[in-house]
Amino acid sequence: MIRIALADDQNLVRQALRMHLDGQRGIEVVADVASGEDLMALAERDVLHVVLVDIHMPGMGGLEAMRRLRAMERPPRILALSSITTPGFVSDLFRDALIDGYLSKEAAGEDLVRAVLDVAAGRRFICLKLAEAMGDAPEGSAQRFASLTEREREVLMQVFAGHDNKAIAQNLMLSDKTVSQHKQNALRKLGVGGEIEAYRLARLEGWVE
Repeated sequence: MIRIALADDQNLVRQALRMHLDGQRGIEVVADVASGEDLMALAERDVLHVVLVDIHMPGMGGLEAMRRLRAMERPPRILALSSITTPGFVSDLFRDALIDGYLSKEAAGEDLVRAVLDVAAGRRFICLKLAEAMGDAPEGSAQRFASLTEREREVLMQVFAGHDNKAIAQNLMLSDKTVSQHKQNALRKLGVGGEIEAYRLARLEGWVE
């Protein structure tokens, strides 16, 4: 079970994050707090595997909390949450080893569960939109592409070429239902929410020009 704490000074944000995480298999939200001070107090008295930290909070603030968390004997994995999407700023956080993952507030809902699972497993996570701006494919994306079957890859390449399900079915001599199933399986394996995200990820991996 992944034990996670949420730290954000906005109550509505914490509620939204909880809504996405509560009930997810393998994830337990231990607590949510509104400041870096409260987060540190929680981390010192409880076992946490992942902390989701808003960078800008009053008082100690997210960055200082991250530094103190890193100095702990058994630090939790740190997933930063922010509305800042400047590639240089995010790169500096990774370079300084302050974070294990970065999630923009804009993409938090769709990427949140995967982000928590990735950083808990020791992988770096960057939301796709930001990874694209940084020219850096998210860690593990190559393995996700490698997990696709030959038919799933064929269907995706047809999608990237602009063909709809009916045209793909004709081109590959499959039924519309089979094409739809292969497409959904491929999107699920890639961990993306739709065809546009899959295309952007494929570009980062060099699958398409």
